[in-house]
Amino acid sequence: MTQQTWDEVGGLLPHDEFRAASDAIVSNIEQVIEGKTATVRLALAVLLAEGHLLIEDVPGVGKTKLAKALARSIDCSVRRIQFTPDLLPSDVTGVSVYNQETHDFEFRPGAVFANLVVGDEINRASPKTQSALLECMEERQVTVDGVTYQLQTPFMVIATQNPIEMEGTYPLPEAQRDRFTARIAMGYPDVGAELAMLDAHGKVDPLAGLRAVSDADTVRQLIGHVRQVHVADAVKQYAIDLVTATRESPDLRLGASPGPPSSCCAPPARWPPWRAATTCSPTTCRCWRCRCWRTGSSPPPTRSSPGAPPTRSSPSWCTGCHCRTTGTVRRTTPGRRHPATAARRTSRGGRDVRDGLRGLTTRGRSFLAAAVAAGVSAGILGEKDLLRVAVLLAILPLLAALYVGRSRYKLACTRSLEPPRVPAGASARVMLRLQNLSRLPTGTLLLEDRLPYALGSRPRVVLERLGAHQASSVAYTVRADVRGRYEVGPLVVRLTDPFGLCELSRAFPSTDRLTVIPQVTPLPPVRLPGEYAGSGDSRARSVAVHGEDDAATREYRRGDDLRRVHWKSTARTGELMVRREEQPWESRATVLLDTRAFGHQGEGPTASFEWAVSAAASVAVHLRQAGYKLRLVTGSGTDVDATEAAGEGLLLDHLAEVHLDQRVEITDLVQRVRQRADGGLIIALLGSLSTAEAELLAGLRGNGATCVAFLLDSAAWLNLPAKARVEADQAHDAAALALLQSGWRVVGVDHGGRLPALWPQAGRGSQGFALRAAMAETVAGAR
Repeated sequence: MTQQTWDEVGGLLPHDEFRAASDAIVSNIEQVIEGKTATVRLALAVLLAEGHLLIEDVPGVGKTKLAKALARSIDCSVRRIQFTPDLLPSDVTGVSVYNQETHDFEFRPGAVFANLVVGDEINRASPKTQSALLECMEERQVTVDGVTYQLQTPFMVIATQNPIEMEGTYPLPEAQRDRFTARIAMGYPDVGAELAMLDAHGKVDPLAGLRAVSDADTVRQLIGHVRQVHVADAVKQYAIDLVTATRESPDLRLGASPGPPSSCCAPPARWPPWRAATTCSPTTCRCWRCRCWRTGSSPPPTRSSPGAPPTRSSPSWCTGCHCRTTGTVRRTTPGRRHPATAARRTSRGGRDVRDGLRGLTTRGRSFLAAAVAAGVSAGILGEKDLLRVAVLLAILPLLAALYVGRSRYKLACTRSLEPPRVPAGASARVMLRLQNLSRLPTGTLLLEDRLPYALGSRPRVVLERLGAHQASSVAYTVRADVRGRYEVGPLVVRLTDPFGLCELSRAFPSTDRLTVIPQVTPLPPVRLPGEYAGSGDSRARSVAVHGEDDAATREYRRGDDLRRVHWKSTARTGELMVRREEQPWESRATVLLDTRAFGHQGEGPTASFEWAVSAAASVAVHLRQAGYKLRLVTGSGTDVDATEAAGEGLLLDHLAEVHLDQRVEITDLVQRVRQRADGGLIIALLGSLSTAEAELLAGLRGNGATCVAFLLDSAAWLNLPAKARVEADQAHDAAALALLQSGWRVVGVDHGGRLPALWPQAGRGSQGFALRAAMAETVAGAR
């Protein structure tokens, strides 16, 4: 079924009517968005360019209101999609539903079947849902169950997202961002606009009274009108040069695709109708470049954060591209500045001084205070010399503020951690390399790398001077006694003057992570129980040593050696059977870590839980080096398969962040182990247990598993009175006896116990009737 696309555009509007219609839409939107005329015109230009708009800025600046105001200003179909993690692609594109009455499938259109689609918080949905917009944004059609449905014209997607609090979000992939014609930021309104907003929007919602001033037919005529705008050859060449520069620039990790040149020319061509022009000039194209950050090119992670809003200044790869126009060039009188250029430079100098004044140090403020005091005294006493001193005291901090405020350095920073993973109590070396990318030397730079409290105080380094394209490296060490994953950075560069009167801070957004893993203690070699039953080394063993009747056999295959025929099995089965001389055994082991909060005592690095985590890491590394197929299970939901080559690092990374959980019960531990119960060896690091909890662990003995428990006496980590200590010992002994009676091998752990000394008790030996009888007498006597 083919639907009408509405690409047929009627007669072109006269230029005056075009300008009146576009101005009406802009004025209508400005009833809601105060003081953002340029942004509103840019959004309308993208609509007339048949593109799509991505609005990215902090919350509360009017991103969604701009999208809604543009949609309501045009009397056409509008759909809003609130992107959430549970949103499905079928909610966007549509779905075919089976009709039981007609015994056929019916297509129910999704939210994209509208002229204007507002996607709020697009990065909150999964990439699978985000990709549902790819086809409709690029080809203006939707394919569902093999049937293609055309979308009407105009069609525009206006998406919004926040660049902060990126936890739980899915950044747009490069293919998705390339579909957007423009990526803009709203920015904060000025003081006058905010006052107008308080007066006009304080009592009622401005969107409630907004009425449509245009319709879909008029917008289609506007689109047809702007298609006739002539684009000069210089502009086309400039667009190609601009896109080519993105592919060659080292500042970008991904250049623009071949599609952006046409879209770079399209939006600027929509601007001239508001300027009473019918051609797109290089000046117009440069204006568009400064107003929009091209979404098809991506800066490297070291330059900006993934969600950073687009900057107003042109990137470095833009400054090297110039329009080679042969038209009229504006001339100015030699020796005179153009008024607009002089005004811009004056305004920029004022901003530099203001920025510098905000960074005055205590010494700089003291100079200003002394200047005021000297000036007042000079006025009262009539002393001109004192007035000169006051002027000198005031000029010094002002000159320092101007000097620091006008410092425009291009610096690149790289950070490396050696090593990126360290055990608790060890030190790591952080290497910082700062490079001056500009042609001018820098002044004095103060470097401060931000560190969490657990890694110590923030290091501060002074760099006297960096010449043009010069690099310098500094290093410092960090140490953490508490395991965890810590964020190192961002690096803050403080610009200061030689007198220390003014100081400004610039921060690099890049950070690195240092993983502090639990301490791993080497363990002595011990022959563990159950080793021959399938949990020993992964090697081939002979099974014929137990006698011929115990030999493993299989059916004869053509080409087998007749000397391997097992005749007794052949006589018993009536078919020719062959002996298997060797059978590979696979070692399997599960390390179980108890994360129940009420099962452990103590605080800080000396707590019983920290002992258990370190023991789990030591046992896991020891077993993995012995050839075991290892698995780590915790009560908090962690289930790590450490079989692969990188399994040891993955296991230690999980143990670096494991923590106690108030909601975990012993039944949770048993269920998680049973989900993949494959026998072998189970070594559990357990906190304090009751007798009932110990009996629940008996269920892990199924499927031929051999179980070893390191049972911590958590009460030993507390200073208990004598009576309470006796009761705690009785409960500990009763839990140990319950585990022994269910077939577990139990190793008791007291405060101060060393794992290498306790590890041999987990090996083969007798913990049978004699030990259980002695412990039963102890428990009975205590009662």
